[in-house]
Parts: sequence; structure tokens; C-alpha cells
Amino acid sequence: MIKNIFFDFNGTLLDDVQLTFNIENELAIKYGVPTFSMETYLNIFCFPVKDYYIKVGFDLDKIDFDILSKEFMNEFYKRFKTETKLYDGLIPFLTRLKSDGYKLYVVSATKHEDLIKQLKEKGIDMFFDDFIGSNNIQGKGKIDYALDFVKERNIDVKESVFVGDTIHDYEVGKALNMEVILVTFGHNSKELLSTVSKNLVFDYQELYKML
Repeated sequence: MIKNIFFDFNGTLLDDVQLTFNIENELAIKYGVPTFSMETYLNIFCFPVKDYYIKVGFDLDKIDFDILSKEFMNEFYKRFKTETKLYDGLIPFLTRLKSDGYKLYVVSATKHEDLIKQLKEKGIDMFFDDFIGSNNIQGKGKIDYALDFVKERNIDVKESVFVGDTIHDYEVGKALNMEVILVTFGHNSKELLSTVSKNLVFDYQELYKML
């Protein structure tokens, strides 16, 4: 029986796909890298994000990745309020889960304090029992601190499920020994996600049924 649900944030709860895609192409233009389509983005986006930049064509021997990360995040935060939104149906979905008695958590590669600010900005922080964010802005992945959280809280992974939108989320869920469900409206394409899992859903109603 599932009692705990762990959610990724970006692309799973927050629709920031178009904004992320736009900023990445703006950075590509700035650094002389060929721009790319949304289809390409959805099929190559990965963690650690540094590997994604290499796939896109950024020469990180010549371009400082730390500077690139700061430029992306500065632009993202500047446009967060106006160019991101919660996915349709999220609030009723979370409301129903809380009324059903589930414990809800957010696990994100976003820096911890920024994650809390963003959840509050979008008005959904009160739905979650805790938040697990990163200590950096470089998108290195979230397996290590997710494992630490589960161990420290003595959470039964057999009673838990991990919900995300990327191949990395699948890797995180499996590292935690949890069942994994992937949504197909985030930062990786349905075609790419289907290479690792059959537990794919296209909206929150379908996700609720699977839980």
C-alpha cells in the first residue's frame, strides 16, 4: 500500500519546459552554439546538466560551466513568475491526495532555499510534508541527498512511489528502491521515457488511478 509520494518539481508539478527551452537557445546564440528544436531538447535533456550542455554542443573546455549555470539561473529566476505555471489540474490532484492521507514530498535539483521560495510563489508549499533540494545550482542530480533523506526519516520505500518527468527521475526512484511513475508532459519525450519504463501517464487523473 502506497503511503508516501515523492515528486520531482520542474516538469512534473511546474510547467517550465518552454522557459527552459527558450533560455537554453538564448545561451546557445550567445556562445555561438547552433540552436535546436524542442524535439531535440526533449530527447537529449539529462542530468548531470553538464552532460546535457556537452550534448547540445557547448565546448566546456572554452566556456566556464559555472558561469553558464549562473547565467541560466539568473534568467530563469527573473522570468519565473511570468513564464512558468502549474500544470492544469495540479491543485485538485494535490488536494485529493492530502485528503486521502498520503505523505507528499518534493525532491528537486533546485537549490533548497530557492525550491521553497518557488513552491511558496506558486502557492503549493502547504501540500507537502517536506522539501528536499540541492546545495548548488549546477544540476548535478539528486540521488545522494534523496537517499540521505529517506534514510534519516526511516521512510519505508516499499510504501513509497517516485513521480518524475525525466530519465534521471527514473534513476533516482530506482536508486531509492521505489516504484517509479513518469509523466510525459515534462522535460523528456514520451519516446525517450518509454525506453526505461512502461509506467507512463499523460495527466494527473491517470496518475491518480495508477496510485
